[in-house]
Amino acid sequence: MIENLKYIYVVNLLIFCSIFNSCKAQDTSFSFLQKELGKAPLNVEYKVSKKADISIEYPVGCGEFLQEYLNKLVDKDFKFEYCQNEGAIINVKYEVGFLTANFISIKKDVQIMFCYASDVVYSEFVNVLLLQEDTYSVNLKTESEFVKSRIQNELQSKNVDEECNYEDNDFSLNLYFKGNHPSVYLDKDKVCNILFPIEMKENIFLWKKIKI
Repeated sequence: MIENLKYIYVVNLLIFCSIFNSCKAQDTSFSFLQKELGKAPLNVEYKVSKKADISIEYPVGCGEFLQEYLNKLVDKDFKFEYCQNEGAIINVKYEVGFLTANFISIKKDVQIMFCYASDVVYSEFVNVLLLQEDTYSVNLKTESEFVKSRIQNELQSKNVDEECNYEDNDFSLNLYFKGNHPSVYLDKDKVCNILFPIEMKENIFLWKKIKI
């Protein structure tokens, strides 16, 4: 009986420590992000590289670690087969929304022409935070009730194009730091998209430890 109680105690203690450490890590990440957003942003310069049918514009001078990460993204773009048709034109642009020595927010725009029946245009977003020895991706908690409420309020308060029909919920939600403030990028297609600011709240962010 006593051994069973000891076992239950140890298991509960391990569970508590795991939850506590997870919450503590999230608190630390959020606090560190707030400090980074309070800093003056670094200046960004861009470079254009071309290879075959693809042209990529991307930032340079983003610090050794973040620049290494960006260079890997660009290398993947050159290797990725966006289109098999000869004569296609692919333009990729990385736009930095906010940059410090430890944080970067990027909007990646992709345009594919002369490949499909109509041009393909879409955007992807990357937010990376360096925290001591760890690297985190920062995304939006799309299931958050607060986020859902802000989206509904935004759609109701603006005269959005009826042809976009956002009510069908067929759109993607992305986190983008345009300047030192978080924003939601609601993306339906190349015509129907909305960027609006959202309050800086801890429970709207999704943290994931990544390796670069």
